[in-house]
Amino acid sequence: TICAGQNANLTINLTGTGPFNNIQVWNTTGAAPIQTFNAQAGPTVTFTTGAAGTYFISEINDANCPNTANSPQVTVVVNPLPTATLSAAASICANGTHNFNITFTGASDFDYFVQTPANPLPQGPFNSLTNTATLAGNPAFPGNYLVTSVTDNNGCVSNAASNTSVLTVNPLPTAVLDANAAICAGQTHPFDITFTGTAPYTYSVQTPTGAVNPPAFAGPGNTVVFNATAAGNFTVQTVTDGNNCSMAAASPTVALTVNPLPTATFSANATECDGTCHDFTITLTGTGPWTFNINTPNGPDTANPHTSATNTYTY
Repeated sequence: TICAGQNANLTINLTGTGPFNNIQVWNTTGAAPIQTFNAQAGPTVTFTTGAAGTYFISEINDANCPNTANSPQVTVVVNPLPTATLSAAASICANGTHNFNITFTGASDFDYFVQTPANPLPQGPFNSLTNTATLAGNPAFPGNYLVTSVTDNNGCVSNAASNTSVLTVNPLPTAVLDANAAICAGQTHPFDITFTGTAPYTYSVQTPTGAVNPPAFAGPGNTVVFNATAAGNFTVQTVTDGNNCSMAAASPTVALTVNPLPTATFSANATECDGTCHDFTITLTGTGPWTFNINTPNGPDTANPHTSATNTYTY
């Protein structure tokens, strides 16, 4: 028994008186001798073959007599070289895992060496008692994975590398809301959300009034606007990108301050004698300084606009 690519050396033992001639080696499936030896001194002749089959000697002549009786038959078995095939290329997220499947042909069990991006040199030997095994893809090492050699239970060795399978590792997406902001009551603030990763992005935003799931964002660009009106904290809670990778943690929180609209209130009605004056007190709410206009019975005050650094003003 030999492996593919090897030769079997079959010894032909000769009896009689040399020299020996017309030593015909046949295969049971052949129509003619495979090889004929002549002028052999004996007592042995070596027949070399790499082909499977059943062989015998059909004729031999020594110095005195011919012999046409077939010799006992000898069978040469040629075992194929083992092979290893990796499953297809794979794409994972940075926090994911993937096992490549290895399928062997040949006689179980198998010893094999592998090569990965983690080490340019073959690593092993590893052993599998069956015709399948796994090769762990490491998200820290994207690139080419392969089996460099395999030996089966027949002792046959194949140094022909398997197919190469590529591991692609996609980064986890991220999302960032722009800076804190302040608006007036009744206004809307457009927060920019900037993504990294691969569009489209499916995301949720935690707002002061609860979670919101806006429509998926496919671009163009990597920034989408989220309109906010409620005072409080906002954060992007989840993001899943086009590679089906998910954000590892919520985005940093930003705050929206909603300032109330200012008001102005005159002091009470008053009655004065003709020719006299009355000082009204105007009470202001909001955040100073204030700028405001006053209307009088005669129309807009000619001193408009008025300003005040405090929340009361005498008019």
